[in-house]
Amino acid sequence: MTERRPLTMNRSIVLSIAATVAMALASPWQGSVQAQANPPASKRQPPSLSLIQKLRAFLGLNPPVAVGGSRSCDGAPICLVSPWPGATVGLSRPVLQAVGPLNELRIERAGVIVWRQRASSTQPIEGPVAWPIEPLNPGEAFTIRVRPRGAAGGDFAAFPFKVASAEVLAANQRQIAALGSDPAAWDRALAQLSPRQGALAAALLSSPDAPADLRGGLGCGDQTTSPPP
Repeated sequence: MTERRPLTMNRSIVLSIAATVAMALASPWQGSVQAQANPPASKRQPPSLSLIQKLRAFLGLNPPVAVGGSRSCDGAPICLVSPWPGATVGLSRPVLQAVGPLNELRIERAGVIVWRQRASSTQPIEGPVAWPIEPLNPGEAFTIRVRPRGAAGGDFAAFPFKVASAEVLAANQRQIAALGSDPAAWDRALAQLSPRQGALAAALLSSPDAPADLRGGLGCGDQTTSPPP
């Protein structure tokens, strides 16, 4: 009589099947993680020199302002590119950005400090700073004070501003919403502005959605102005 034995599967076959199943289940997840860890490189091209020159002509001069205070200062003069000095502020939450590293950045209303940021001994304040307090009100007056890297503790450059009307703020915000986050759309919109639209150009450039290289390309003028008395 022939003895019947239970059917058994070769151990190597079992291990091979298990490995194949595990790879099939893991591959979609691994692909997803890799795609997130390696996002496609940005194709943003630097703004054209002609656009930068056009914006400078529309916005007007932006000479560096000498710092002034209670003590002598060896720090270099400083200028702002957002908000644009001399222009009415056309947004309720403009980006704050100076040219060059800072030791301190302040917002004041009627001579009262409502916000300040101080740099550490090793890390200066650089690049754009998001508007840090409640939105500005139409017609409101305020002052931005900046202390460049290397300036003494009481030496600031002051930039006074006034906010546009509610109608202008709303219109500018609609324009910004329509532009979205596409840098090419921003370049086209700014290139189409006329010389009489300098205030709109200043408002658009002070938006956090505006390409940062546009603000960075504007820089300061050549002539240094004295601090206000």
